[in-house]
Amino acid sequence: MSGKRKVKDPHGRGYTLGKMLGSGGQAEVFTVEGRKELAAKIYRSAPGPIERAKLEWMLAHPPAPAGLPGVLIAWPQELLLDDHGRLIGILLPRVEHGVPLITAFNPRLRAQKLPHYQRAHLLLAAQRLATLVETMHQSGYVIGDLNESNVLISSAGDVVLIDTDSFQVRSLRDGKVITYRSPVGKPDYTAPEIQGVSFHSVDRSFEHDRFALAVLIFQLLMDGRHPYAGRWLGSDDAPTLEKSIRQGHFPYSRPSAVMQPPPQAPSLASLEPGLAALFERAFGATSASFLNRPSGEEWAVLLSRTTPTAPIRQARPHAAPHKGKAGKNAKPGDKARTSVAGAAQRPGGAPPPPFSPAAEPAPAAPVYVPPQPAQAAPRGGASRRKVLWIILGVIALWII
Repeated sequence: MSGKRKVKDPHGRGYTLGKMLGSGGQAEVFTVEGRKELAAKIYRSAPGPIERAKLEWMLAHPPAPAGLPGVLIAWPQELLLDDHGRLIGILLPRVEHGVPLITAFNPRLRAQKLPHYQRAHLLLAAQRLATLVETMHQSGYVIGDLNESNVLISSAGDVVLIDTDSFQVRSLRDGKVITYRSPVGKPDYTAPEIQGVSFHSVDRSFEHDRFALAVLIFQLLMDGRHPYAGRWLGSDDAPTLEKSIRQGHFPYSRPSAVMQPPPQAPSLASLEPGLAALFERAFGATSASFLNRPSGEEWAVLLSRTTPTAPIRQARPHAAPHKGKAGKNAKPGDKARTSVAGAAQRPGGAPPPPFSPAAEPAPAAPVYVPPQPAQAAPRGGASRRKVLWIILGVIALWII
């Protein structure tokens, strides 16, 4: 008799759990034997009826397709039950070859894990992340706990959103709107207006997600630096990062008497055109109203038109050396593999969200190669040769 744990879904289909893929404070994730494309997330504490109702709504209402290659969502596939019919977990697409987003924007981690990444990779990752957030919002979902560890990125630049069961969900039942709140979050990515507030007691909004999105894009494009971290010039003790966010100490904006950007930090002026203005709206002098924060669509459209101009920062000399083979020998299959569960069968046959990048996006290739300036094809070769002979003739006459 096998000692491996067995679970089932509400339809009676059985699944055998394999090796553990990961473990967190709220759940453990396992492989599913015989189903390489799936993973099982088993909660440490059995969810109650409210959590079950939320998950059932999510299963019945998957998000629309993102409409851009390389934008992937690990959406719940099915509920998992024990022998007594109690909810103990969910079935998810299995994500492979993905690393947390911090690996891309931290120079040292990037040199170790993604050595082939250039500025174009970071811009592409930012565009795909913005598209992902906009897709969720167009589908009516608030991510809530958007941070550097629940977004994965692959060698190819695919961006994958995980931990989707922590989303804030609004459902309509018996004519009433029910909000299932997102009870988790990280202070570093929490908007100023809800800093220090219990997530159990507040409804999150798209604007809160937009703040977290702007922080992540800032970190991707500014060498991993947090927009509210800097050199404190005040006479009192330096504030915590949470307090700095709450008080609006964005050192990259207008001159401040209390905080300056960290030493050797890039300036907003060094960024590609248009990006500084969006960061100002998100964090700077023009961010007084949280309703003014750029949407995912605004970021994605601008980034789709952006050509890399700023250099990528290399890791510091004391960073661990890397052989450099991962990027050099990247294979077509070396990318994060998952899917948007049920996106093609969206209830009611509704079309994708009314949003598309302004320019043709880069394909989801294993290694994104920044576009090179095209060399103009020779034109009018005969005419140029004729002009050359005339010039040579004039020179000859002058010599004679």
